[in-house]
Amino acid sequence: MASVSGALANLIGGVSQQPPEIRAVNTADDLKNTWSDVAVGLGTRPCGAYAGAVSNAPAAGKTVATHNIHKPSGSYRITVHGGAIYVTDIKTGTVKPVTVEGAAGAYIATDDAQANLGFITLGDTTFVWNRSKTVTKTKVTETSALTGASLGGVTRRNPNRHGTVWVKQRAGYNANYAVYFNNVQKAIFTTGDATPSAIANDLNNDLNAAGIAGLTSTMASNSIFSIQLPAEGDYITTHDDFSNNALQFYNDFVDEFTDLPNFDALGRLVLVKQEMGNPRDDYWVWFTSGGWEETVGWNASESLNNATMPHILVDNKNGTWTFKQHSWKGREVGDDDSNPTPSFVDKTINSMFIYKGRMIVLSDENCIGSQVGTFENFYRSTCTQLLDDDPFDIASPNSSGAQVNYGVEFDNGLLLFSKYDQFKIDPDNEGTLSPNTVSIKRVNAYNAAPMVPPTYIGSNVLFVDDFDNGGFAKLREYQVERTFGRQVAPAVTDAIPEYIPSGVYSLQGSSSDDIIVLLSKGRQKSLWLYNYYFNSEGKVQSSWQEWTFPFKLWGAGFVDDHLILTAEYAGKLHLLSFNFDSGADRVLDRDSVLLDFRLNISALSPTFNGKDTTVTLPYAVQNDADLAKHLAVVAPGNTGPLLSAKTYKPTSRSGNTITFKNVDLRSNDVVIGWTFGFYWKLNPIYMRDNNLVAIQDGRLQLRGISLLYSNSGPFRALVTPESRDTFIKPYTGIIVGSGQDLLGSFKLDSGKFAIGAYGKADTVSIVIEGETPWRVRFSSLEWHGSYRPTKKRTT
Repeated sequence: MASVSGALANLIGGVSQQPPEIRAVNTADDLKNTWSDVAVGLGTRPCGAYAGAVSNAPAAGKTVATHNIHKPSGSYRITVHGGAIYVTDIKTGTVKPVTVEGAAGAYIATDDAQANLGFITLGDTTFVWNRSKTVTKTKVTETSALTGASLGGVTRRNPNRHGTVWVKQRAGYNANYAVYFNNVQKAIFTTGDATPSAIANDLNNDLNAAGIAGLTSTMASNSIFSIQLPAEGDYITTHDDFSNNALQFYNDFVDEFTDLPNFDALGRLVLVKQEMGNPRDDYWVWFTSGGWEETVGWNASESLNNATMPHILVDNKNGTWTFKQHSWKGREVGDDDSNPTPSFVDKTINSMFIYKGRMIVLSDENCIGSQVGTFENFYRSTCTQLLDDDPFDIASPNSSGAQVNYGVEFDNGLLLFSKYDQFKIDPDNEGTLSPNTVSIKRVNAYNAAPMVPPTYIGSNVLFVDDFDNGGFAKLREYQVERTFGRQVAPAVTDAIPEYIPSGVYSLQGSSSDDIIVLLSKGRQKSLWLYNYYFNSEGKVQSSWQEWTFPFKLWGAGFVDDHLILTAEYAGKLHLLSFNFDSGADRVLDRDSVLLDFRLNISALSPTFNGKDTTVTLPYAVQNDADLAKHLAVVAPGNTGPLLSAKTYKPTSRSGNTITFKNVDLRSNDVVIGWTFGFYWKLNPIYMRDNNLVAIQDGRLQLRGISLLYSNSGPFRALVTPESRDTFIKPYTGIIVGSGQDLLGSFKLDSGKFAIGAYGKADTVSIVIEGETPWRVRFSSLEWHGSYRPTKKRTT
């Protein structure tokens, strides 16, 4: 058998569930609590520093909604459950006072806050919407009586019970001017030359003297009189001997605005029809303050019910916050035809976001955009013409009956996701999203989980394909295909088809690091991390790994390069902050100590009874198994009496307190928290040709591997040949004979670690384990053995 060797240039490929012989050579069979960084290799994940307590844990059967706010004045985590809302300062860990005004708390009272509540932050205001709340409206009903609502102190006149006559031209000799009530002549003027004022007064008096019950005529100006009609359905007409050009009348409408006189009765309401047969261009005007002004139609005034619309959480900029109803504008002009009710009324709101200066609301199959610059207005501000900044309301075509759930900006347009399809809204050639030109088209048909908002991965969009059916979730990357410019969404989970349990409820991307994280109801004590990296040739890293925890996770979000997790433990909700500090990290300091729930002892007010140290934690340690995972570590660089990097285990617990025997931890830089383990199971090793294809012919007998480690702490290798006992070889972090590794000191070393691994290469199990508080980190791997082919290979 010929001696052979091979190497893995890097170890950042992540987990692969493909058949071992076709996996990428830099992948792994399994990874736990790892982080694959293109700069430094495969290492232990960051730890979760304790950022503060939020509240009691949610009641059984209830879920938690979370949202991060990051602005110049600070970073905050919003937490909602059980109808209560909490604001936590991420930097200080303090929970800010939140005043809930009136009945605002009822809007967020939902058992499944995680699925139903959504958030969008604009400056100091965070909009909160509830997907389970049906939006309603309030109508202002104006009865069939003579008058209706009062606006600005002026009472509106029922257009169906009023008519107006305008004498436009003075009379000639023996000219007739007549006014008809329901086509019956009730007033006539026949005389010699007379002024319009005289004619109008005479006709007005004749109408009042006609004895029509309920009819009253009043002079509005010298030549105009306004007539109050007995009932709806009654009407006024006129006739004159000047081809009907000397008298002009109107009842409830006119064809053009120029048909109106300069005066009428105060509060007179008239519909201007413009193009006949097209009610969309109609508009209403009324006479007030000495002129005609556009207004809302008769019985057409309506407002959105603020109690059912999204509410707002406001930063008062004094350390306090207020959660309250928001004021949403109603219909102020037009009617149901010319200024329709937004289509989200009597439905629920699926999502809200800002796009091109509009608040976009997705509801059912519709995409509704607010007026530009006025996020609270979903009605037209004028019906005299359709303006580019007016709201729009369009339905998705061929949507398979599925509602539109989310939208993101993509490829110079707006990409919308339904459960089964993707739709595109493109602005016009000038980049304007106008109701005059807006259109929507179906562009793709990929499944998309309805409760998980997409996130960005570079310039592309990552979304979840998961229907919570007890299987496994898939992730797709929506992108513009380079060759033909088509929009496609290949899966980024092809190599891990059964890795992420169905039930994904959170997909979060970092804007500082090439990282995506997922949370799933299918395994709520785990987090799935996706490392990716792009260079000029495209994506060169696509790496998956799982993080595990002894506590339940309720939410995730990024603030700069920190991942903020909401964790439930011992009946409380807590915030943990994970710092993705990429780089060699050669300096050994307090930040090098990796412990979850990491706290500095100076924040815990330790007590010393002359023999033992007692520490009070912000949580109760629930059992002895959890206690065994706790550790106190003297930080490197400690200036106190204790030896730097020395570790101490607690010996007992009582509620929130733990005790360390025979040591005084005070006056030292000590870090306390939970340890966690690094786990790496290597792929089987194969002989490969120049194209890295596994050679199936022959037998590769493995003899050993060598790991190149970099600034790494202790670890151990577990080698198990097929049907044989496991051999364990530890690396302690101390190299005998090294001038740099001195007794009583601790440092992170770099070097080469050789491991004997004997057996058939594709059946030997090799696992590398590490336990915090110190990280382990590996850059590459070499292997050697002997190989005997059974045939001569020609290709």
